[in-house]
Amino acid sequence: MGKTAAEAADEALSASVQVLPLPAGLYLFSVTAASRTPSNAMVQLSLPAVNVALGPGVKSDDVEFVAGPSTHGAWLFAQGDLLIAKVKGAGATLVLTSVRGPGGEVLSIKVERLDTRADVIAEARAVNGDRADGARSASYDAPRKVARIADAANAVVGAVSADSPVPIQVGAHIRTRGDMIFSDDSWAGRVAPGLWIEAFCMRPLERFSVHDIEYKGLTGSGFETPWLSDEKMCGTRGMSVPLIGFAVRLKPSPATASYDCEYSGYFQSGSTVGPQRNGAPCRSGVANDALEGIQVRIVKRALKSIARAANPLTKSESPGSVPQRKSASKQRGRP
Repeated sequence: MGKTAAEAADEALSASVQVLPLPAGLYLFSVTAASRTPSNAMVQLSLPAVNVALGPGVKSDDVEFVAGPSTHGAWLFAQGDLLIAKVKGAGATLVLTSVRGPGGEVLSIKVERLDTRADVIAEARAVNGDRADGARSASYDAPRKVARIADAANAVVGAVSADSPVPIQVGAHIRTRGDMIFSDDSWAGRVAPGLWIEAFCMRPLERFSVHDIEYKGLTGSGFETPWLSDEKMCGTRGMSVPLIGFAVRLKPSPATASYDCEYSGYFQSGSTVGPQRNGAPCRSGVANDALEGIQVRIVKRALKSIARAANPLTKSESPGSVPQRKSASKQRGRP
C-alpha cells in the first residue's frame, strides 16, 4: 500500500545551510546540546547533525581541519564532538549543513576563535611536520599522527575549559524565605526588595573542592565571623539579623595559585559594591546597609599578575605599599 503525501513528509529528512565567511585564524566547532532523534529503520543515521565543509570554489589549501578523537570526519552530532579549522591566507568561506530527522530539533553548535592558543598552534605545526616527513619517508607512522591529532583536540578542549570561570553554588538563608540554593543564577539572593541575606555558604562545582574556598561575613549586630569553608553556614538563621558585609578568597595552594576570586554585593539601599578580590571586604558605604545579593566568580588570573605573585617582594616593598618618588625639588637639584 502506497504512502500518502502527508506520511511521506513526516518521514522525510530536512536540511538547512548556513554560509560562514571566516578571516584567517584558528576556530573550534563544538556541540553544545544534542538531543538524539530516532532514525528510520531503513536509514541508519545519527541525527540531528551538522557538517562543516569548504564553500564552493574554496581551495583545500586555504583551510586545514583537525577532528577530535570521537568525531567522525567533518560531521558533528554527539555531545563532545569537536572540529578544529585553521583558516589561512586572506580567509575562507565555510558551509554548515544542518540535517535533522522528522520532527527533530536542529543541532546546537558553538564556534570559538582560538588564535591565542599557542600550545594548539604548536601542535598543529607538529602535525603538519609529520605529514611532510611522511611524504618523504616510507616509515611515516599513521597511527602516531592520529594520536597527535587527538592530543591537539584535547588540548583545545582543556584550554577552553581552564579559561572559563569556575561555576559556584551558593546557599543562602533569606529573610522570611529560609534556605535557598543558587547555582546557575547571576546573583545569589536578590529575591525581592527587603529580603536580605542572613547567612550563606558556597562551594565550587568544578576544579576545586569545598576545602579550597573560604568566606566570612559581618552581621548587622557587629559580629564578624571567622573564615569558614566546607559549606559551613556563615551568619545567623531565624534571628532577623542581616549580613552587612562579606569577603571570599581561595586558600593558597598550587592548584589555586593561578586563579583570582572576584565578588560583588548588592545592598538594600540599591548600591552595588565590587568586584572586590581575594579577601578584600565587600561592604556598602551606607551604614547598616543589609546585604541582599552575592555574586562570586573564580577566574583565571592574568599572566602578568601570576608573574608578580611568583616574585618575592623586595626589602623596600610591602603588601599594599606604593613605590615612593623623589620630590620635584630634589629632582631639580633644589635643597
